[in-house]
Amino acid sequence: MDQSSRPELPVDFYSALQESKQSLDTEFENNTNLRHHVRQLVQALKCRTDDAAAARQRMAAAIAAENILPDLSKLSMACLSKAGQQQLTKGEFQLLLCTLHLCHTCTDASPEFSAHLVGSGDALQLLKSLLAAWVQPHLEKRLEQQSVRGLKSCLSTVYNALWQGEARELCSLLALKQIGIVEAANQLFQLSDNKYIVQFSFLILVYSCSDDEAARFLQPGDSGQQQERVGRQLRQLVAGLGRACAAKHLRTEDGFSMDELLACVRRFSRRPDHRPLVLRQDCLAELQRLLQTAAERPASQIVAALEIALSLSLHPTCVDAVRRSLGSELQSLVVEGGGRLADAVRCLLESPESDSKEQPRWTTDAFSGPNEELRTSQRKARSINERQSNSQASGQKPSVLPLENGAASAYLVLSWSRQDSDAAFARWLVAKLNENWHRTIDLSTDSTAGLIDGCRAVILCVSKPYELNSLCEFEAHRAEVLEKPLVPLLCGEGYQPGSWLSPILARYSAQADLLIDFSKQRDRAKSFSTLIGRLNGQLVATWTKTAAPAVSAVAVGDFSGWSSAEVGRWLSGHQLPAQRLGYLNGRHLEFLVELKREAPEAFYRMLREDLRLDNFELVFRFTTAVKSLG
Repeated sequence: MDQSSRPELPVDFYSALQESKQSLDTEFENNTNLRHHVRQLVQALKCRTDDAAAARQRMAAAIAAENILPDLSKLSMACLSKAGQQQLTKGEFQLLLCTLHLCHTCTDASPEFSAHLVGSGDALQLLKSLLAAWVQPHLEKRLEQQSVRGLKSCLSTVYNALWQGEARELCSLLALKQIGIVEAANQLFQLSDNKYIVQFSFLILVYSCSDDEAARFLQPGDSGQQQERVGRQLRQLVAGLGRACAAKHLRTEDGFSMDELLACVRRFSRRPDHRPLVLRQDCLAELQRLLQTAAERPASQIVAALEIALSLSLHPTCVDAVRRSLGSELQSLVVEGGGRLADAVRCLLESPESDSKEQPRWTTDAFSGPNEELRTSQRKARSINERQSNSQASGQKPSVLPLENGAASAYLVLSWSRQDSDAAFARWLVAKLNENWHRTIDLSTDSTAGLIDGCRAVILCVSKPYELNSLCEFEAHRAEVLEKPLVPLLCGEGYQPGSWLSPILARYSAQADLLIDFSKQRDRAKSFSTLIGRLNGQLVATWTKTAAPAVSAVAVGDFSGWSSAEVGRWLSGHQLPAQRLGYLNGRHLEFLVELKREAPEAFYRMLREDLRLDNFELVFRFTTAVKSLG
């Protein structure tokens, strides 16, 4: 590294770094000096200065810049292959542990180093070999204590790379899954008796499991042991949030920062089935404490807390609890024009209990400030909405309002993941659509509710980052509730919609035809022509939701096989909250029909207590709808 480009760091750190690099270059077989210098690096990374976190981040960046990790990994692999793990000399084993400790500390300190590690095939191969060598002996209780320490360093390195890489590129997840981390973590989570190994294994599963794997590994299920393990880890996560709220230091006593604890809870709550589990651990009380001290906290922590609240609110059994527990805190954070996230919070607060007149104590401006171009687009969109509303209120037929280039007035909104890798595509698509007379507004920073309410269609840029983004989920659900046409674009090659996204797309007819493939850049011109054709009305029929059978002509035998989507459309047809009751299917309706006939008192109690139909009008509508079924 050039002397002039060095950041402010201790001289002995740079000396150890340069000596390590020189030893790797000239003394590969004799690693005595190398061990000494790597130990010096590890000691330097344990600094306890006032700016320790920033210093460690600078050191990690310097180590990545010198690119010593691949050679260190190769040397460690050579030791393993030469002698076998059980026969390593003391010096070789110390070098191996120092290498792992270096990886663990640097990935914890720096997202850049995490990306550096994931990009190093030698480092990944080392982790894979060590997991293969240590997992089974640990489970059979024949692994030496020093090796158990090494196994913990392996797992914490993988976990750090996953959570640090979450906000960057998903290639981290793909690369780490290829070393068999999900299988190893699941074995250790289920069978290990070391609490630290169980904890890191659980966190790795939270970040790395697919939907199918999560259903098998992270759902409590019927096993008492599994229920206890998942519940205990969730309690630890939420308790860690409480300790981090109260901590005067950047980290809790067990080494976790507030940012990573929030990221873990947010990641776990992204799966719909997990949301009630999070709620049961008193998570809302800790979020309330955090939001009450919002003025003292970094904006990133408030954003994470709000995204957790939004994720929980999307589950029908959680939304009322979120409003009750966090209503006043959320109300105090929302300001007019506060951007995409603030507007989503306002949508959540659309309930009679949230009419607070209290002045906001804190604003979302710190983390959401649309640029002037987007603010201008938003003002124009609002102007269109106001003019349309005024003409409707006066009894006039709404007119088609010309844009500057004389195109049709109705505008589209583009909902995408806000990942840097997707930004270029989003900019290109907005520009192309505007060129083709389709006014398009980007939802990456603009206000959600006002734009979705007034738009003609919502374009969903479907990809794995989109599925993992809680704001994207909120926007898609809102568009569906408002019965806006959804136009999904496939933006991730090989991606299959899962989690919350798959049921939404399944509620539309001809799902295969709906997904316009933009994942291959060479085919984008053809895909864009298809999109323009659809937006111009040539394929409008594919936007229309499949109608549920007419309720007046349905007998019990006809609706018992309805899917949740069909029941949702039936509920919407009777002006009932389809989103809140979206988990019901035809068999549930059949049971309710029988319950009303045989035990009316139990039926009405169930409406009030289980289905949360808590006012006369909703009970009346639901009862009338059930009567029509037979």
